Amino acid sequence: MAVLGLAVEREKALRVTVDGELQGVLHLDHLVNGVIAVECKAIPRALRDEEMLQVKGYLAVSGLPLGLLLNFGARSLEYKRVVNSKRLDR
Repeated sequence: MAVLGLAVEREKALRVTVDGELQGVLHLDHLVNGVIAVECKAIPRALRDEEMLQVKGYLAVSGLPLGLLLNFGARSLEYKRVVNSKRLDR
């Protein structure tokens, strides 16, 4: 699906493998242009480390360079930019 000229994949499945064996599948809310992981929340409180760790995990598994964590449940939109600092396959 294209939105405003951006390629957006919803509920993108990320396969988690260890030594070539499938361990599970994670579902990313949105993948934008094949490089940005977007995770959306509707939490009536501030984002915590656990939500940040979820996005960092997606980046580590996928190798994607950048993630955005959005919270639509707070009084105003809260967002965090997450940069991939490590990958699980190293």
